[in-house]
Amino acid sequence: MAPEMVNTLTSEDHLYENTQAVCNLLASVLFVTLFFKDKRGNDFRIIQIRKNVFFLLLALLFFFGFGEEISWGHRIF
Repeated sequence: MAPEMVNTLTSEDHLYENTQAVCNLLASVLFVTLFFKDKRGNDFRIIQIRKNVFFLLLALLFFFGFGEEISWGHRIF
Protein backbone atom coordinates (compact mmCIF):
# COMPACT_ATOMS: atom_id res chain seq x y z
CA MET A 1 0.00 0.00 0.00
CA ALA A 2 1.23 3.49 -0.78
CA PRO A 3 2.47 5.53 2.19
CA GLU A 4 0.11 8.39 1.31
CA MET A 5 -2.87 6.03 1.46
CA VAL A 6 -1.74 4.63 4.82
CA ASN A 7 -1.35 8.14 6.22
CA THR A 8 -4.78 9.13 4.94
CA LEU A 9 -6.55 6.09 6.38
CA THR A 10 -4.83 6.10 9.76
CA SER A 11 -4.82 9.83 10.48
CA GLU A 12 -7.01 11.44 13.12
CA ASP A 13 -10.78 11.36 12.52
CA HIS A 14 -10.63 9.21 9.42
CA LEU A 15 -11.78 5.74 8.45
CA TYR A 16 -10.08 3.45 10.97
CA GLU A 17 -10.46 5.68 14.00
CA ASN A 18 -14.11 6.41 13.25
CA THR A 19 -14.81 2.72 12.64
CA GLN A 20 -13.29 1.86 16.01
CA ALA A 21 -15.36 4.57 17.71
CA VAL A 22 -18.57 3.24 16.16
CA CYS A 23 -17.70 -0.33 17.18
CA ASN A 24 -17.02 0.79 20.76
CA LEU A 25 -20.35 2.60 20.86
CA LEU A 26 -22.21 -0.42 19.46
CA ALA A 27 -20.54 -2.70 22.02
CA SER A 28 -21.54 -0.31 24.79
CA VAL A 29 -25.17 -0.29 23.63
CA LEU A 30 -25.13 -4.08 23.36
CA PHE A 31 -23.89 -4.52 26.93
CA VAL A 32 -26.42 -2.02 28.30
CA THR A 33 -29.16 -3.98 26.53
CA LEU A 34 -27.84 -7.23 27.97
CA PHE A 35 -27.69 -5.65 31.43
CA PHE A 36 -31.39 -4.83 31.33
CA LYS A 37 -32.51 -8.08 29.69
CA ASP A 38 -30.43 -10.53 31.73
CA LYS A 39 -32.34 -12.13 34.59
CA ARG A 40 -29.56 -14.24 36.11
CA GLY A 41 -27.79 -11.58 38.14
CA ASN A 42 -24.70 -12.06 40.27
CA ASP A 43 -24.36 -14.01 43.46
CA PHE A 44 -21.43 -12.69 45.42
CA ARG A 45 -20.82 -14.34 48.77
CA ILE A 46 -21.76 -11.21 50.67
CA ILE A 47 -24.50 -9.77 48.50
CA GLN A 48 -26.81 -11.03 45.78
CA ILE A 49 -27.61 -8.71 42.86
CA ARG A 50 -30.57 -9.22 40.52
CA LYS A 51 -28.79 -7.74 37.49
CA ASN A 52 -25.48 -8.83 36.01
CA VAL A 53 -23.09 -6.09 37.05
CA PHE A 54 -20.36 -7.22 34.67
CA PHE A 55 -22.47 -6.24 31.66
CA LEU A 56 -22.81 -2.74 33.08
CA LEU A 57 -19.07 -2.51 33.74
CA LEU A 58 -18.29 -3.62 30.19
CA ALA A 59 -20.78 -1.07 28.84
CA LEU A 60 -19.03 1.68 30.78
CA LEU A 61 -15.62 0.48 29.59
CA PHE A 62 -16.63 0.50 25.92
CA PHE A 63 -18.37 3.86 26.30
CA PHE A 64 -15.16 5.26 27.79
CA GLY A 65 -13.26 3.82 24.80
CA PHE A 66 -15.77 5.49 22.46
CA GLY A 67 -15.26 8.82 24.20
CA GLU A 68 -11.51 8.52 23.94
CA GLU A 69 -11.68 7.73 20.23
CA ILE A 70 -13.63 10.92 19.53
CA SER A 71 -11.48 12.80 22.07
CA TRP A 72 -14.66 13.55 24.02
CA GLY A 73 -15.68 15.94 21.26
CA HIS A 74 -12.80 18.39 21.72
CA ARG A 75 -12.03 18.58 18.03
CA ILE A 76 -15.66 18.23 16.96
CA PHE A 77 -17.15 21.05 18.99
